[in-house]
Amino acid sequence: MKILFLHGWTSTPGGLKPTYLKDHGHEVLNPALPDNDFEAAVNIAQAEYDRAKPDVVVGSSRGGAVAMNLDVGNTPLVLLCPAWRRWGTATKVKSNTAILHSRADEVVPFADSEELVKNSGLDGSALIEVGSEHRLADDDSLKAMLDEAGRAYSIAVWIRKPLAPEPILKAGLMTLHRATVIGRNWTYLPDVPVTMVHDLMEAIHEVPSILMHWKEAYSFEDIIFQLSKFDQQAWKQNVDEERFMDVPNLVEFFRRQLREFGGRHDHKKN
Repeated sequence: MKILFLHGWTSTPGGLKPTYLKDHGHEVLNPALPDNDFEAAVNIAQAEYDRAKPDVVVGSSRGGAVAMNLDVGNTPLVLLCPAWRRWGTATKVKSNTAILHSRADEVVPFADSEELVKNSGLDGSALIEVGSEHRLADDDSLKAMLDEAGRAYSIAVWIRKPLAPEPILKAGLMTLHRATVIGRNWTYLPDVPVTMVHDLMEAIHEVPSILMHWKEAYSFEDIIFQLSKFDQQAWKQNVDEERFMDVPNLVEFFRRQLREFGGRHDHKKN
């Protein structure tokens, strides 16, 4: 993972926190940011971001305010006691932001991060209370910083995965919807065979992953193989069709939806 670490006021590159990230196997970009010129600090950080395209941006104190004022697209942020009320003009952060702060912070009030979460419309879980002072230099705080950077990176990687071609994506989603509605309706019946519900769920539970990792590992044939795990004919022979009228043929339903959306039946992995 490539991390852009933005240090705080009167701090310097190579401090405890960026060194901790580096010692745990990550590539850390740690530019020197001038203390007396916030705009220059933002420009330096922006140039480093544009050059290196890091996976995550971590900003500590004033460096957190610098991070908030950067144009980083969808790159996740991890902010450590961000001093946003003192520096910069940004008053909100993106949804993929984690904030670590000590309630005992003697430099930047914990309430500032609570306000930032509220301003940004974030869930309360975005603010993680950790540490016993502003520097967040204790073991628990360092580990929390590392964990949050790793979590943010994992989510970002997942989101960037290539999707299936549009007709297959739409047909797959329609098939998932159909199967889950049928499964829900079955559960209203007092004597529904649990194994039939299980087989239905077994046939669809991998489909979202297939649709979201198309170019990397999967193809049309993988969806067909997965959906065929629910054997319509076998279950029709084992249940009362008058009570279980909707025993689906998932493969045929998917193929029919694919035709309606203008897709082909011969999509291959790229």
